Amino acid sequence: MNQHTYHAPLPGSGEIAAEFPCSQSQLLWWILDSIKPGDPAYNIAVCWEIRGRFSAASIEAAFERVIARHEILRTRFVEKDNAPVQQVMGSAP
Repeated sequence: MNQHTYHAPLPGSGEIAAEFPCSQSQLLWWILDSIKPGDPAYNIAVCWEIRGRFSAASIEAAFERVIARHEILRTRFVEKDNAPVQQVMGSAP
């Protein structure tokens, strides 16, 4: 799997913008998850404390901008032809 595809997504379309093979590290994590699906042992919990006045809409808008800017936050891993691949989505609400 050394080919990848890319095409510019339509804004807000939610379509697949790119597809890539997984790295060796990602393959390892895929195998570990297949052995023990959903195991939270490797999850990292984060807790933020926000002080002062803010609106939920402004926090949501900030997250949407960060997600739009960073492809990894719009990437999912799916199985295709019996192997995992990365799919970068055009958008992710």
